[in-house]
Amino acid sequence: MGNKLRKMIENDNTFEMSVSFKTQEDKELFANALKNVGSSDIGQRVPIPISMDLKKKAGGYLYPVQSTSNITDFWVYPHEAIVEFTISVDGVDEKILFERREEGDDFILKPIKFKAIDITMSFSKKLKIMKCSYSTHPEKADTVTKLIDEYKRFFALMNVLFTEKNTNETIENVKKYFQFSIRKFIRLTELGEVLKIDLTPKKIVEEDYNNSLIYEFYLLLVKKKIIRQNEKINNIKVDNVRNIEEGQELCASVLQSGDLEIFGEHRSIYMVNCIFGALVNNVKTKANGEVEIFFKDTEKNPMYRSYSAFLNKTEAEAEMKELESKLESYINAKYWEEQIRDYL
Repeated sequence: MGNKLRKMIENDNTFEMSVSFKTQEDKELFANALKNVGSSDIGQRVPIPISMDLKKKAGGYLYPVQSTSNITDFWVYPHEAIVEFTISVDGVDEKILFERREEGDDFILKPIKFKAIDITMSFSKKLKIMKCSYSTHPEKADTVTKLIDEYKRFFALMNVLFTEKNTNETIENVKKYFQFSIRKFIRLTELGEVLKIDLTPKKIVEEDYNNSLIYEFYLLLVKKKIIRQNEKINNIKVDNVRNIEEGQELCASVLQSGDLEIFGEHRSIYMVNCIFGALVNNVKTKANGEVEIFFKDTEKNPMYRSYSAFLNKTEAEAEMKELESKLESYINAKYWEEQIRDYL
């Protein structure tokens, strides 16, 4: 009650409150409690007043608003305070700080030093219930590292607030969302390091729509995977060819170079391709000696391509030379959609 009156008087100077105590000592204790109320987040019990009178100033007069003398206990609380929660992040305990303020019959908690997640927790003193709402703004984080840390801390807080005894499907889905986001940000960080791109939260948000490209090159460049793709080629050109007949199944390997545009930047990329299920349909030799081979496939044995990727041409050329010993890995490669499941 004392805190509410103090807040009312501070915010509206048209009110006047008088508090009467039995002794001068009680009066001084109460005055000191009001003076120091903001230095701690803990309420203080103060001497019980004899009476309290609240009056409103209007037109140079004081009008009685409320008067009471039946006071059995008296405390003063800070309007705003700091509240701590102990959470565990990556197995290490740490404190997460919230600013607490009183709004009517509710306590409102807002986190300190959170930028990427706007969190509001409200506690109803009458209904004895808590409501938690949040919105995400990853682009507002200072760095990707701080973005990941903030998401981890919020996920840890969710585990503290909502245990197995008081959770539900909605809460568990929120937890899954943050787990998925944390792993995604870590994958992006790893890919950025390989590509030597200084990722920012803004770049991550801007690239978020391009998930298939990110998944594919995360597997190729970070995890060094070989990817299978159902892709048909009509023909290839080679310098020379020997003992190739029409209808023969050919395992063709091709080194391709190209430009990778990702995170708003460009990188040279070298792809080592193996084509399987390609049947020789026709062979044409040009006057300059260049040979062009045309392919077809069958429904029973469709053509497909397996490929790896490198940022360095020398490494790609070395892979081409070792293809014979690695052929089984290319033959049995899986689609990127299958492989990425292990990292989501």
